[in-house]
Amino acid sequence: MGVFDQMVFCRQLSTMLKGGVPLIKGLDIIAGETENSAVQAAIVEISHYIKQGEAFSVAIKRMGRLFPPIFTSIIEAGERVGALDVMLARLTKYLAAQDRLGKKIISAIAGLSSPILQRTTDLKTPLKCGNGLKRIMEKKCSNQSSW
Repeated sequence: MGVFDQMVFCRQLSTMLKGGVPLIKGLDIIAGETENSAVQAAIVEISHYIKQGEAFSVAIKRMGRLFPPIFTSIIEAGERVGALDVMLARLTKYLAAQDRLGKKIISAIAGLSSPILQRTTDLKTPLKCGNGLKRIMEKKCSNQSSW
């Protein structure tokens, strides 16, 4: 489950819990409305574990690498102090910041590669070293003497 999916999940669940919807009911509603089948399956599995008597944080931990350790730690803290909705809201803010950071990094990488791509399309003679951009990036294109 990606950062964006985690953020949406936390926001929806936090809102439902604040509104008085029980945890299992909230999970079932979110699972029923989620279009991403992988996310839906994960939420259904979490709900199943809780129905079996496990804590929400334990059910999240059982999902393995779908949720980072900080996610499960914050959920566990929310359960301990009886403020799961508040902790989910805080987690939503954290995940939103992570999502924005990831998008900025991708944008920056795209911005850095754009001049390289432009330079390769401006060359009067085609590259003869094969694997085009990969070799340019690795500076292994030895048969092009001037750039």
